[in-house]
Amino acid sequence: MTPRPFPPAPSTLSAAGYENVCRSLGVPRKVKCAYLSEVGACLSNTKCAQLAHKRLCTGKARLGPSPKGLNPYEGLGVLVPENKFIEKTAAAFGRSISNFAKTVDSWVRFHEKRAQGLQPTEEERLATFAFMRAKVPARADGSVWLFRSPSRKRDAFDGIANEWLGHRLGLNLSRKPEVRLTFGFRAGHVSDPRRPTYRDVSWEHMSLWRWNGVTQPLPRTPAGLLGLEELVATSPEIGQIDRDVVRLKLQKR
Repeated sequence: MTPRPFPPAPSTLSAAGYENVCRSLGVPRKVKCAYLSEVGACLSNTKCAQLAHKRLCTGKARLGPSPKGLNPYEGLGVLVPENKFIEKTAAAFGRSISNFAKTVDSWVRFHEKRAQGLQPTEEERLATFAFMRAKVPARADGSVWLFRSPSRKRDAFDGIANEWLGHRLGLNLSRKPEVRLTFGFRAGHVSDPRRPTYRDVSWEHMSLWRWNGVTQPLPRTPAGLLGLEELVATSPEIGQIDRDVVRLKLQKR
């Protein structure tokens, strides 16, 4: 029997966003239909649609299918804006933002010096120990978006940590350079990784995300630099980072 068509696309939802809902894996059809009907009832009221999306998706994160072929030693990566990491994590360390920023700088410089074969200072060494022992999640909201290495390497950033990584991930980059930190984890240290669904996505990113779980590179990304497979999981603890933390300077080209 031919399945019923989905409700029409809400006027506040782009064609890409509508496709993401209709084709999202692991979400029952009736749930998708209810979502489209309620968002559609907002007509052209974007604020109403945004609130409906939040209400319908809250508590439904990380319920998509399990990823196929994930090896426990496979590396998973995430790019974290340094300024937001400092703002959101300083209080958990009991520090002011300015003081915590200095600790983060010492932590990153420790990794930079280790990669160059240089001797870190005592301050840099102590800062790194503090992060390795930390029990604070990488993100305070409980979820983290991770990408898989195209070649399934132990370091997800191996060979791709360059100026185009943000483009390949389809990030909402600005024209102004921004600094992001590279956090890498072994898959076996990440709790319950799942393929994302539209219920993991904020309203603002409904058009950027793709239902098949592979990022859509930004325009002007060089040919051959393809999108990367994404997973969503419970945020690992900072102490589980399994690679050198380095800064990447990114901007929209």
